[in-house]
Amino acid sequence: MPITIICRGLIVTINLFELFYLIIRFLILRYLIKLINKEEENKNYSECWIPFEQLKQIHLIANGGFGRVFKAQWNDRPRLIFDYDTQSKIIKNGREVAIKYITCSNLSEFHAHILCIKSNSVVPLLGISRDTDTNEFILVMKYAQNGNLNQYLSRNPNLSWKKKIGLIVDIATGLADIHRAGLIHADFHSGNILISAGGKALISDLGLSRSKSLKTCPLSTVLYGVISYIAPELIRCRTSYTQAADVYSFGIVLSEICSGLKPYNDSVSDMFLLLDVCHRELRPKIHPETPDFLVSIIKSCWDGDHLKRPSMELVLKFVRNLYINFEFHLEIPMNPSNNCNDPGKSHNKFNSC
Repeated sequence: MPITIICRGLIVTINLFELFYLIIRFLILRYLIKLINKEEENKNYSECWIPFEQLKQIHLIANGGFGRVFKAQWNDRPRLIFDYDTQSKIIKNGREVAIKYITCSNLSEFHAHILCIKSNSVVPLLGISRDTDTNEFILVMKYAQNGNLNQYLSRNPNLSWKKKIGLIVDIATGLADIHRAGLIHADFHSGNILISAGGKALISDLGLSRSKSLKTCPLSTVLYGVISYIAPELIRCRTSYTQAADVYSFGIVLSEICSGLKPYNDSVSDMFLLLDVCHRELRPKIHPETPDFLVSIIKSCWDGDHLKRPSMELVLKFVRNLYINFEFHLEIPMNPSNNCNDPGKSHNKFNSC
């Protein structure tokens, strides 16, 4: 909602939503600076502040357009941990962490982590720090030893359906937690889902997340992310980012878990892929051995009409029930190869729940 202010002959037009967004970012920045200055003066550091000198052996993992991510050793204090290799508890000095440099223009990621701090399926934010050489802010997060979901599926092609559904529950829980916090992830794909040493899926990279109440003009919406996971209504500029767009991406990820393959791995052109997704309702091929009850979720989530997609609350309720009653659902026959890749063939089983 734009408003016009006339002051001493100057006419200024202000968008209230943009003004509100800038005020929030300013307040977060002021809070960070105040916290950092306070903790640097105080030798009794709080749990959320991590002195930069405690971060050692820093190695670059990824360098993207929205921040640099490094692996580091955080030498804080001895801890009792469970070693999955020896299946025993050991005392370890320090821990491996992932650190991400953020700028003042990307404080939304810090804010999003604070809103999702209680979630067990979003990568835990361990604390914040500041590079003493560059004065850049740093997010210190849990390091996922098994890499991202795509890498994990490539290394483990023979995962059981029980394990796959467990991953789906983890991911659905994390995305539902993000939506409960009033956020849209806006860059949801298998590269932003990490797997811990114990095999738990954790959602990461909230750098593009935004409030669901922040309305923007669809025509002015800039698309970021991986093409295969972007909802068709965003490509057509019919709507701005919504939580339903995240649900579409979740459906693509779910199909990827079932098949073990990247979506549209045989596509030769991104431009043709965009046209086919929007105008021919092309979707990734569903693996013929995918259980029927998972096919119904996949097709509901990637429905071409964003208003017909289920909420993540409903999806989470359904997949949790699948996991708890897994042996019972095994009695349901696998979905035959015919019709399973027909995007127009609806599955009412999930929609009716």
